Amino acid sequence: MSNPKHISEVMHQLLLNNPDDKYAQLLRHCPFMQVSMLKEGYITLDDLTDEQIDKLIKFGFLDSKTKKLKRR
Repeated sequence: MSNPKHISEVMHQLLLNNPDDKYAQLLRHCPFMQVSMLKEGYITLDDLTDEQIDKLIKFGFLDSKTKKLKRR
């Protein structure tokens, strides 16, 4: 039996390893998944479009001046 994984790890692996999966593509555009991936170091802000970064700022996940994740 394999080691148990937290659901967030399973979701991250889905997003990272299945670029053609339509559900993974949909989830990659969700701000809460982008924030989670940023926090875990799976992606950087360079991997996001300007529009996606603007949404993270608009929803309060990123500081508009420093472009760093806000603590929650």
